[in-house]
Amino acid sequence: VNLVATPGVGYEFVDWTVNSGGVTILSNSFAMPNNDVQVTANFQPKQYTVTVNGGNGGGTKDYDSVVNLVATPGVGYEFVDWSVSSGGVTILSNSFAMPNNDVQVTANFQPKQYTLTVNGGTGGGVTDYGEQVIPVATPGVGYEFVSWTVDSGGTLMNGLRDINTGAQGLVFTMPDRDVVVTANFELKEYSVKINMSGSGTGTVSGAGKYKMGDPVTVSAVVDDHSAWGNWSGWWAGQIFSDHTLESQTFDMPAADIVFVANFTPVYYQLTTSVGSGSGTVSGGGTKAYNEAVTVNATAS
Repeated sequence: VNLVATPGVGYEFVDWTVNSGGVTILSNSFAMPNNDVQVTANFQPKQYTVTVNGGNGGGTKDYDSVVNLVATPGVGYEFVDWSVSSGGVTILSNSFAMPNNDVQVTANFQPKQYTLTVNGGTGGGVTDYGEQVIPVATPGVGYEFVSWTVDSGGTLMNGLRDINTGAQGLVFTMPDRDVVVTANFELKEYSVKINMSGSGTGTVSGAGKYKMGDPVTVSAVVDDHSAWGNWSGWWAGQIFSDHTLESQTFDMPAADIVFVANFTPVYYQLTTSVGSGSGTVSGGGTKAYNEAVTVNATAS
C-alpha cells in the first residue's frame, strides 16, 4: 500500500502514525496484512524568515504564528509606522500572522520635537531633534551682549560657535531635550567729547566714557582776559535748556555725543593822542587781549 500525505497550505509532512492494524510503514508504504488498517499523517507548520529593519521580533517563525514586532528608535527619534518591504502582510498593533513566505518589514521613525526657549533674544520655538538652531541675542537700547547662559538642557558648548564678531548669535544642534538659554547683557559705554572754539581761551572738563543713565557734568572755565560764550552743537540743542551756563549736568543718553565750548576774548580800548608838535597817530581802537597791535605816528 502506497501512502501520500497531503499537507495544507503552510504545513509540511512529518511522519505517519499507525492507529490500528499493526503495520510498519517504510518510505510511505507497507504490506497489507490480513486485517483492517488505520493510519494518520502528521504535519507541522513550515518555518519562514522574518527580517526586521529598525527593530526586534525577527527570526525564524512558524506558519500562522503571531509575530510581535518591537521598533527600537534611536536617541531623539520616535516610531511612526511599519513598512512591509516584502511578504504581503498586514500589521496591526505591531503584530501580524506569519504567512507561508518570508517577510521583511521596516520601522519608520521621525525626529522628536523639543522646545527651545530664548530669553533676551530670538530663535526659540519647537524644533526637531538634530536640527541646527540659531538663537540671536537682541540687546535693548543702551546695552550690549556679553555671553550666553544655558539654563537647562545640558551643556551645549561642544556644539556651539559664534557666528559674528559680537558673538550675539550661536549655532548648535538641537539635543534630545528641551533647552532654555539666556542672553546676558551689560550697559554699553558711550563717549562725551568737548571741542573748544572761538578766539578766547579756557579749559573744559567732563569728557570721557559713560554708560546710559550715568550723571554727567561738563564745565567750562575761562582764562583771564577771556569771556565765556556758550555751548553749541546738535547735542547741546537737544540736552541743554540754557546754553549760556558754563556748567551743565545731564543723564548720559545711549549715544556718543559732542559739545562745542565757545570762548571769546575780552576787548580793551587803545586810545592814541598827539603830544607836543604836529602830526597824526593811527592804530588805536578796540583790541583783544594779547592781540598784536601796530601804532603809527606821522609827523606833519
